[in-house]
Amino acid sequence: MKRLLALILCAAMLPALFACSENKELVSVSGGYVLVGDEQVVPEYVLEIDGEKVGFDRYRYLFLNVCDRMTENVAEDQLSAFWNAENVAAVKKEVEDTLLREYALKKYASEKKLTLTKAEEEEVDDLVARVIDNLGTDEFNKSMNTLYLTRQLYRSLEAEQKLFQKIYEYLFGENGDRALSDAEYKEMFKTKYICAEHILIDYEVGEDRNSCSATLVKAQTVLAEAQESFAAAMEKYSADEGYKDYPTGYYFTQDDVVSEFWNAASSLKPGEISQPVVTDEGVHIIRRLEPDEAQMNALKETVLWGKTTADGSFRPGVYSENFETFYKELGNRYSSKVRYNSRIEEYLKPGLIK
Repeated sequence: MKRLLALILCAAMLPALFACSENKELVSVSGGYVLVGDEQVVPEYVLEIDGEKVGFDRYRYLFLNVCDRMTENVAEDQLSAFWNAENVAAVKKEVEDTLLREYALKKYASEKKLTLTKAEEEEVDDLVARVIDNLGTDEFNKSMNTLYLTRQLYRSLEAEQKLFQKIYEYLFGENGDRALSDAEYKEMFKTKYICAEHILIDYEVGEDRNSCSATLVKAQTVLAEAQESFAAAMEKYSADEGYKDYPTGYYFTQDDVVSEFWNAASSLKPGEISQPVVTDEGVHIIRRLEPDEAQMNALKETVLWGKTTADGSFRPGVYSENFETFYKELGNRYSSKVRYNSRIEEYLKPGLIK
């Protein structure tokens, strides 16, 4: 679950840690600065949310990482043209939205009296210490600079992940405020997931989805047999032998399959069989099934909490989607309470934040 939270959240705001430093070189290396004319300035704060100040190190970290992501595929000689007013505004808006959501989550945690214990704070300190030991101080500092982080901010990021995880568990854990009951889960499952089986017919030699007359003729023959016995036709003709591992059918969402397959399957009622469906993979004949009760229960943890896929990536579950909706709504409550530091607001642009 922590991996899930790391994917969808950034850390919350921090005070300006370097505002009092008089060593500009130290400031430049560790916490950055804003170019005001030719002067390197570390602002006391960047903006306020409901009267609470957001420090420059926190804002800089978000701002520069958003800039890097947006310009990942932009050639260096095109950067000046890329940073037009629209794209500059988009960076500012994304950073502001992130800060609003994080601020709102921390306020929510405070309202619900969700805090880190002393032991959990010590776990964070131990984690940071292990990272430094593993990398070595010099390499750690280089990594921090590359990521636009300071050690203090990095430590705060880790602590905030723990806090946000507590909120997540409070909302969706056992007896959580927003945990789905068994009945709610089953209703959601039937709305979001389709259960079906299919017969996959490979294209005849020389054919593809754009020219497949012979394959479609074969598909009509297969369809006629499938109307008599889908199981027998599937065993006889299907190029997808994976169905043997799914005796109650495949379970999938709209994001799991190509649009042609989803559209055909979702238009069927349980028990109905589709006409041949052409996709890049081949021609499909689909039969929609009623979800199996035992299989729905077996999939519950994966559906709600997510899973790690075969390629090592993490696929979030329904609760992560609900959590994202939750913290966006929280953040919107404070959108009218943002006030920028007027002394530096005009300098919050790519190239001026270093």
